[in-house]
Amino acid sequence: MMGFMEEVFGEYKFLNVWKNVTPEIKKNIIEFWVRLRAMPPETKPEERVNQVVFVVMDKNENIAGICTSYPAFVRSLGFNMYYFRCLVHPDHRQFRLGSELLLRTRILLNEITNPNDVGECRGVLAEFENPIINKVHNEAVWPKGMIYIGNNNQGSPMRIGYFDGARI
Repeated sequence: MMGFMEEVFGEYKFLNVWKNVTPEIKKNIIEFWVRLRAMPPETKPEERVNQVVFVVMDKNENIAGICTSYPAFVRSLGFNMYYFRCLVHPDHRQFRLGSELLLRTRILLNEITNPNDVGECRGVLAEFENPIINKVHNEAVWPKGMIYIGNNNQGSPMRIGYFDGARI
């Protein structure tokens, strides 16, 4: 998956923009976040836009979804993980775009990370706020290997997916 810039999924196009967000895409991403009121007031979109991994475009070339990731120390685990965030436009949420974004992000970051280098991330951590997903998909281990590790302070389930060869 490393090296590709664009891949089709049904009627959607996934753009890999990790560490390569162009000024035009940055502008469109920030407009998308503003339109959906997705940014907390203290967040600076100009900084967060540099964390974007994939942008999903619909058949009309409008943004349907975005995901970001950044390294973070997870105190309860004692090591770094890539923290995954995802936003899919409400009109596109029934097409599994969020799941596909998580899977593609995990694959991409797994390919470019040596999880056993000092300070490197050992996998991906995601928090799931959608009550429907949490009710329907309540398995301890999801088929794609995301493992339930507890709830965050807001009560949302947290799941991790380790990179190949990661050691604890």
